[in-house]
Amino acid sequence: MSYTPDLTCELGNISVWLLNLNWHMELLGAAQESVTLYQSLVDKNPASYTPDLAHELSNLGIQLLNLNQHVESLGITQESFSLYEALVIENSALYSSKQDVACHHLEKCLLHLGWDTTLPDSA
Repeated sequence: MSYTPDLTCELGNISVWLLNLNWHMELLGAAQESVTLYQSLVDKNPASYTPDLAHELSNLGIQLLNLNQHVESLGITQESFSLYEALVIENSALYSSKQDVACHHLEKCLLHLGWDTTLPDSA
């Protein structure tokens, strides 16, 4: 029996608890480990774990943005947006609102970097 999915989920939860304690630097380790584990789970079972990976990437991107790590945040947030873009194709009703949130986060990253915030029409 593999405990990786449970561990991955709990690492994501720990990062939220650390955020609530204002321990922003400390939460990055848990959030990054959660993303790494979800990436390995997606490699084995994309249908089951891609939504979770997109969510954790979105959370990590927000935290990096809050820590003024704008370039790092942009890459993570773009990956989250791309995953949600693919998920919307599969199930628009379930993922459109999540893609909208990812789009908003992507625009914030671009704005912080002083870049054009106009996204393609598909966004």
